Amino acid sequence: MKSKVIVLRGKGNKGKTTTLNLLIKKLVSLPTKILDGAISDSITDDSWVVLKYMGKTIGIITVGDDAKSLDKYFSRITISCDIYVCAARTKGSSCQYIENRFSGCIIMWQEKWSITEWSGTTELLKDLQNDANEKQASALIDAINAL
Repeated sequence: MKSKVIVLRGKGNKGKTTTLNLLIKKLVSLPTKILDGAISDSITDDSWVVLKYMGKTIGIITVGDDAKSLDKYFSRITISCDIYVCAARTKGSSCQYIENRFSGCIIMWQEKWSITEWSGTTELLKDLQNDANEKQASALIDAINAL
């Protein structure tokens, strides 16, 4: 069976790492076994993990700014996974790296949900961004369940 890849794609500093760390935290709060990895205590720092969830082996890395970072973190995953989850910029070396590394696999590109402009208060903007990150992390679990 071919591996499947879910790529959270978006511009820099829009919350991809935060969303993927929230995904990890949500998954480990469910009946899940951690097989390997290093999960950051901060949702804004990079993490990587391999999990067993609902009979599927899932490798998640939160980096995705460039090909070099992706290669560094993917090389840490030595367990074959059914599903890989990572981040990527909207174009450039990170996208090309994923296309090359997972050639022949099913790749699902999901755009990062974000709220970037707001005429209201800064605090409300942060709350809306946090809410978008939480909801997208839950939607990624739905995508994993569907695969």
